[in-house]
Formats: sequence, C-alpha cells, structure tokens
Amino acid sequence: MTAKPLIVFATCLKEPDIQESDAMLQKGLEQRGAQIIAAPWNGDFAPFAKADLVLIRSTWDYFDRFEDFFTWLDRLEAENIRTENNVEILRWNARKDYLFELQDKGAALMPIVKVAANIESIAEASRTRGWTKSVLKCLCSGGALGMSVIDPANPGEIEKALIATEPYRSHGLMLQKFQPEITSAGEWSLVFFDGVFSHAVTKRPKPGDVRVQAVHGGIYERTMPDTETLARAKQVLSLAPGFASAPPAYARVDGMILDGAFQLMELEMTEPELMFPYAPEAVAILADNLLAKIS
Repeated sequence: MTAKPLIVFATCLKEPDIQESDAMLQKGLEQRGAQIIAAPWNGDFAPFAKADLVLIRSTWDYFDRFEDFFTWLDRLEAENIRTENNVEILRWNARKDYLFELQDKGAALMPIVKVAANIESIAEASRTRGWTKSVLKCLCSGGALGMSVIDPANPGEIEKALIATEPYRSHGLMLQKFQPEITSAGEWSLVFFDGVFSHAVTKRPKPGDVRVQAVHGGIYERTMPDTETLARAKQVLSLAPGFASAPPAYARVDGMILDGAFQLMELEMTEPELMFPYAPEAVAILADNLLAKIS
C-alpha cells in the first residue's frame, strides 16, 4: 500500500462520476488521508491496476454487458487487486438467482417463482398460486428496468410486460406476488457494514406508482427497525457466501413487513445505494472499516 492509499470508486461509462451519496463517503475517506478517484469499470483498466482498493459503487450498466463485467471481475482477481465487496460475493449477487438459494437455506422471502418468457408460463404460475396481481422481473437488471405489474389473467398485459423485459431477460425471469402494502407501508432498506447494522430507511413510491427508487420519485425516510425485523435481516445476511469468515464490507437488505414479519425482497451487495444523506454519521463507520482493511 502507498503512503496515501489510492481507492478507486468503480462507476460506469454511462455515469462516470461519483454519485451524491458516495461523494459523502469520498469526503470521509479523503479526510482520513486516502486518495479517491472514479473510474468506469468498462473503461480503461489502468486506474484499477494502481489501486490499493476498488469499491464497486455505481457500476449501473453491468447487466447490459454481463459477461464483460464478469471478465473484468476475473481480471481484478487475477491481478490480486482488492475489491469491496469481494469478487466471490459480487459474482453470487449479480443475478437474482441468489434469492432462491437463500430461500432454500431458510430465509423468509416474499413469494417468488422463476418463469419462462411466454404468456402461458406466467399465467399458469400465477393461477396455480392464486395470485390475482403479479410483478414480472428480470433476474439480472437494476432500477426496476423491465419490471411490470400485471393482471395474470390478461394475456395482453402479459405480452406488454414481456416486451418490456426484452433488453434484460436473457438471464431469466421471475414472478413475484404483488403486495399492495408497497404503496402505503413501503419497502424497508437495512444497511450493514461488516455484518453490523448501521441504519435503515423506508422507501415509498410516489402516488400512482409502485416503484420505490428515487429516480422514479420514491420518497425516503430514515426509520428504526424493531428487534424482530432487525433479527430477520441479520439472519438473511448471515446466509451470504463467506459471511462467517469475511462479512461483506457493505450490504443492504431490502424487504417488506407482511403479516407482522419482515420478508426479503432483495439482498444488495454489488452496488447498493447506501443512503448516506439519511445517516451522515454512518460515513465515518464505513470509511474507518475500509481503511483498516488496507492498512
């Protein structure tokens, strides 16, 4: 490591600059003596070759070039360049297949099922489970891209939803039971650093929408989970690969409170938004943790 450690925030060519929330982490690291630069993962490799640490932060187009992204991860690993999170976690978390693995291990998930990209498969999956409203998602995408809420008894709606998935569905599709509580109670995001709970935010969609992402007008509010919700989120995180020996530097556990209990929607460990504007004191925790790893 150099006297002034170089930490590279991995971004993407579509949005090469450090994002607002990550800029708070950048400042915290710089105040502690680190040098920070941003570099697109799908750009020049030279900045990564010099790094003491690569933070996978806003690689928001990796699902458009999935195989290229994995090749880039392979190169980082082959050249012994430290990443947070580590490459094992990144590979595992890049596709939502991990949800089914977590379910097999006992995690409480919102009802989901894999489906083929045709009207019959989607209609049958909903009908046999008694779902009168479903959410069609791609196994590899981000920011609600390719997602649609459908009436599975309406072939026209399914066909339209399938068209929306076309750019992202090569890695498969999943169907989720629609939960109307998303528009009122919203979705929880619990943030963990090195396996330790830091802070939580609830996210609600704007009126007339079901998407909670800020880019779609989602409304965020810092909240405190109760003991049971926190325990369930921790249990989910503990099932991630390598957790016992090396908990992820950062992770976000997303879910909803249904029938009085937390149920997982996604476990974000690739490039999650860490919600620093809602918990600015958390910057110091992650910054200290990261620098300790490369000291």
